[in-house]
Amino acid sequence: MESLIKTGAIYEIIKQELLTLPGESAHKEMVPFRTLSSIAKPGKNAKESAVLCLLSTYQDDITITLMERTKDSSPHSGQISLPGGKKENFDLNLAATALRETEEEIGILPRNVSILGKLTPIYIPVSNFSVQPFIGQVKTETPFILSEKEVQSVFKITVRDLLNPRNNIKKDIPNHLGQTLKNVPCFFINDRIIWGATSIILNEFKVVIENIIAKKNTH
Repeated sequence: MESLIKTGAIYEIIKQELLTLPGESAHKEMVPFRTLSSIAKPGKNAKESAVLCLLSTYQDDITITLMERTKDSSPHSGQISLPGGKKENFDLNLAATALRETEEEIGILPRNVSILGKLTPIYIPVSNFSVQPFIGQVKTETPFILSEKEVQSVFKITVRDLLNPRNNIKKDIPNHLGQTLKNVPCFFINDRIIWGATSIILNEFKVVIENIIAKKNTH
């Protein structure tokens, strides 16, 4: 894996691996309530949206950019998320939505991102969003410029963090209604709880990486 990262070949390999997705088999490991499908069909009035999993190289690892949302009255207040949001009528497609929202939220320009592919869409019942996740490679590193209205902070985790089984745990997590959800599967990385839709998306990407490693080890 390290040799692939150092040569830059890893991004082309990820691009190819994204053509065959693990989907629900990866999603279900992180769904808080096993009676709900992470890819349940959205209702007629579901809102289309897209998020972007931004990858960049750091030494012998790959980083993923995440953000902490500002606290407000929304169901996802204060949660850790990927940059992204609702599709607007003027967006050419969902990839354009993901790139536009990423620029608006954390200041990364679309021209500095290469879209490698996409993951399996998921439906979020609590906010009635149908979410299409995209995987993008940061071509040019630039400083983050945060939207004060939407973003409290931005940070990076590594793929090594994601692959570490000690970071995949279950915790009791309070929700936006003041209730406590028991034994919720999540990633606990650098003292941050990553759960819900974001953890579901990241878990599928984790399985994509695990499949790449397994194939490399068999050659």
